[in-house]
Amino acid sequence: MEYYWKKKTIVSFVLALLVVFIHTSAAAQYILQLPDEAGKDIVRFFANIWTNTVSRVAVPLFFVISGATFFRDYKPEMYNKKLLSRVKTLLIPYLLWNTLVMCFLLLCAYTPVYKLFVGRDRFLLTLPNVINGIFFYKGNGVFWFVYNLIIYVVLTPLFDLLTSKKWLAYISLMIALVLPLFADEAFSFVRMSSGSVVFYLIGCVIGKYRFSEFSAKFSKPARIAGVFICAVCIVLQMLSIYNIVPLHEIAEQVLLIMFCFAFWVAMDIVAERIEVRRYMSYSFFIYVLHTDVQSVLVKIIYIIGPKKIWMAFPNLVISYCGTILSIILVATLMEKYLPKVFSLLTGGRSQFVTKKV
Repeated sequence: MEYYWKKKTIVSFVLALLVVFIHTSAAAQYILQLPDEAGKDIVRFFANIWTNTVSRVAVPLFFVISGATFFRDYKPEMYNKKLLSRVKTLLIPYLLWNTLVMCFLLLCAYTPVYKLFVGRDRFLLTLPNVINGIFFYKGNGVFWFVYNLIIYVVLTPLFDLLTSKKWLAYISLMIALVLPLFADEAFSFVRMSSGSVVFYLIGCVIGKYRFSEFSAKFSKPARIAGVFICAVCIVLQMLSIYNIVPLHEIAEQVLLIMFCFAFWVAMDIVAERIEVRRYMSYSFFIYVLHTDVQSVLVKIIYIIGPKKIWMAFPNLVISYCGTILSIILVATLMEKYLPKVFSLLTGGRSQFVTKKV
């Protein structure tokens, strides 16, 4: 188990870095502001690589890991205890961050500062906005992931039932795989992601029936195969984006499932060779803050730099690195000087990781 907690910490940190790539607005800033500049297609091509292919594994694998970790030792009599523990690790940070982000956006809405946030509209002070801001992550879009996890934790008895037998678990997976085809609107109505169900359910099945294999070190041939499959998945996703190899929605889901497993296996190459560093436990903090920090940096670099399409690339690198480093610095200072506040905002994740590793 010690190796699993170590690998989970490292993989979670890498996935958080990939999520930052997903939400980078550097390319969009230059493409939208400089529509007549030559070279837009090249910028768009590389933007697709870093946002729609390599990074696509991040959120689905987060769901798989969450489901596997939750169900690795789950028994029905543990439901209340598990529920209470997730109040600290999920619900309290969810409500706190939603409230903090909403208050910040309300302050910015009535000043010129809001113009620094790429792609954001003003967050105006109305009762529906406040309710949606606190409870339904309006203005804090990245927290759709946490919202979904909270719902899944509440529905633990249902997931336990659906995976109570292996044959039933596999049937449930097949049904979950096609859910987006006929239930996407219903899930959207309750602000849920139909696609996330299959990945969390895969995690549940792993936690119940395959956790020993999932948490162990994989063989060298398996790791090499994992790297190769990751490369194939990235190429196929890129070909699909440009409609060279059109993929059906279910085929895309299957490809993403393969990508998740291959990535997890391949990460043994990294996890076995490096030690966990303190900053690697800040993945949740990076996930929470990266969108607006990066958006502001992108806008500032655009304002002060040359108005040329090629500047999208240095802007990406500088804003990306600046986002990661600044968030790690803030997290380090908060954990050192405001440890109780930091623990409250992160659900105690940093202390938990340290203890396990």
